[in-house]
Amino acid sequence: MFCTSLFFGYLTIVTILIYFYLKKCYRYWKVKNVPYVKPKSLLFGSNLDLILHRISFQEYHATLYKELAPHRYGGYFNFQRPFLLIRDPDLVKHILSIDFQTFSVRHNDADDTEPLRLHLFNLYGDKWRVLREKLSTAFSPAKIRMMVHLMKECAQELVHVLDKSADGNTDVSISDIVARYGTDIISTCAFGYRAHTLSNPEAEFRIMTKKIVEPHFAFKFRSFLLSVSPKLCKMLKLRMFNQEAVRYFITLVDETIKYREKYGTIRNDFIDLLISVKKMEQEANMKDENREGKIDISVENLAAQCFAFFFAGYATQNLTLSTALFELARNPDIQNRLREEIDEAFDRTKGNIDYDTLNKMKYLDQVVSEAIRSYPGQPIILRQCVQDYKIPNSDVVIEKDTTVFIPRYGLNHDEEYYSDPDTFDPDHFSDEAKANRHPYTHLLFGDGPRKCIGMRFGQMHAKLALTMLLRHYEFTISPKMKLPIKYTSNVISTSIVGGIWLRNKRRSAS
Repeated sequence: MFCTSLFFGYLTIVTILIYFYLKKCYRYWKVKNVPYVKPKSLLFGSNLDLILHRISFQEYHATLYKELAPHRYGGYFNFQRPFLLIRDPDLVKHILSIDFQTFSVRHNDADDTEPLRLHLFNLYGDKWRVLREKLSTAFSPAKIRMMVHLMKECAQELVHVLDKSADGNTDVSISDIVARYGTDIISTCAFGYRAHTLSNPEAEFRIMTKKIVEPHFAFKFRSFLLSVSPKLCKMLKLRMFNQEAVRYFITLVDETIKYREKYGTIRNDFIDLLISVKKMEQEANMKDENREGKIDISVENLAAQCFAFFFAGYATQNLTLSTALFELARNPDIQNRLREEIDEAFDRTKGNIDYDTLNKMKYLDQVVSEAIRSYPGQPIILRQCVQDYKIPNSDVVIEKDTTVFIPRYGLNHDEEYYSDPDTFDPDHFSDEAKANRHPYTHLLFGDGPRKCIGMRFGQMHAKLALTMLLRHYEFTISPKMKLPIKYTSNVISTSIVGGIWLRNKRRSAS
């Protein structure tokens, strides 16, 4: 009896201590005199509805954005950790560009446990700076121009696959077909390997890709633990990715590089750039092994840079293309206007659609930009403060290691910056509209020194597919499409419940 009473006595004391500790944590923003969203749960902070899957990741951050209006910035609690949300475009500019050195880290989540995570997007400091400088040439206009012919092969196969359903009465899972097109683009441009997943959905590359990119328990658990305690997450060295798939991609890169080095094969793709970087590093190391700015040229690190295409672009590019097709199907007037521009480009170039032709198609660019605005693949931009920072025109100091996030989805759907923001309207990106809007209110590809390095690649991916598809087909909404669109509540990237379902009909004049 005495032991039982002692146990419950200790338990009561511990519970009380935890309670007051948590209450103290949740006073953080109040003490700093920063407006904040009050936590809905003692254990989960502001995240209760998100944890219980009551709302999606997009809806959650859109709600935070609205609740903190009209303030320039405001706080909330990711479990017990204080996060700062930025609403003011001028302050966004400071964080991404002007004061970049203070916010140069995306989110400190790269370690040696997962070799494929040590890619450019997860690095910071000198490692990031040197590697970005080396890889930037792969995404220059000249390099993308040379890769467009590889993309065109995939786009032509995409047209061929959709031709099988071109009677106007067949329901087509555009989400699935676009994902296979994206897989083929990445396989041929990043890994130097034609996977042909469009014609063969059960291709090994496609199976391994799904094991990497589709959320599973290990991925979700590690993401959850990272939100609760980043230090504990790193200490436990938990793995996020299927190890069979990891070994597959590392082996694929290793064998491709060895083959090209042996036979001198040149394909003008990303693998060619990695071989060039590897050769330059080997030559530089022979002259000075202790030099600054060395790059890890192990096969694991080279494979990680190829894997960055999955991390940075796979879901986003597939979403952009599928939602653009959905909105074109739902808005025949926009579809017809874009098709007129496409037909004119085909006539002008006699069917020779290339990089320069796509870049000159103004309305096509507006459609793609509006798709990204309406359905951003990553609804937030995260930055970590690396030193104490006084917010301009205020007395508030952001403490070192505080996570700052920019609500891309909230800014993209704010009526102050976009007329009727929930309506798909490519004229949101007309020259006149852009000139009258703060440039830091859309952030389609981020901004500043860490602006998405693959921006041009991603745009070509979508523009080429839309051009080829609208040249050959007319699209309408399938009865299988779940309307209105809802976002899934169990993933952090933008994903649509039930996917995109359309019907396509062959154009009589194409």
